Amino acid sequence: MSRTDSVSITVIGNTALALVIVAGLGGCAHLAPAPQPPVQTATARPAPTLDLLRYARRLSDTTPAGRETAVDDARQQVRKAPGATTYAHLALALAAPHQRLYTPDEAARYARLALNAAPNPWDDNARQYLGDMARWLTLATQHTDADADRIRTLESQLGEARTKLEALSDIEQRIDDNGDSP
Repeated sequence: MSRTDSVSITVIGNTALALVIVAGLGGCAHLAPAPQPPVQTATARPAPTLDLLRYARRLSDTTPAGRETAVDDARQQVRKAPGATTYAHLALALAAPHQRLYTPDEAARYARLALNAAPNPWDDNARQYLGDMARWLTLATQHTDADADRIRTLESQLGEARTKLEALSDIEQRIDDNGDSP
């Protein structure tokens, strides 16, 4: 093949390529797919786990009085619109650290309700978080036999102390009634 033949083939190839490009851009525009309407999406909502963690963080960052208010607000929301998210928020509020109304058994119960409510928005991580929370709070409220024995002993000692206080109070009252007070 001569140099002239090679140049001719290159020119023909480049010309053909240019024609294909021009045809694709201009003359064959009707072959391009019609533009699609924008996809309608629901309002962006954070992942359920992030929602729970953010709520827990807000509870942690507030004052004890603020956490108490959060419990009251969450209880009202559960009464007004019971559901997975309101149950979860009440569980978190009840289990918040340094909360005056701390009730781990009730928090565990609401965490389980949040998991079992239908429909629920929970992804695997949120299910794990709520499940672990319910499990640990339940363990925190369970007592061993040693704990039960210790509680019975303390209750007995408390009863004895009350009896002594009542006896001392009776003696003091008799002294006051007799006018023998110093």
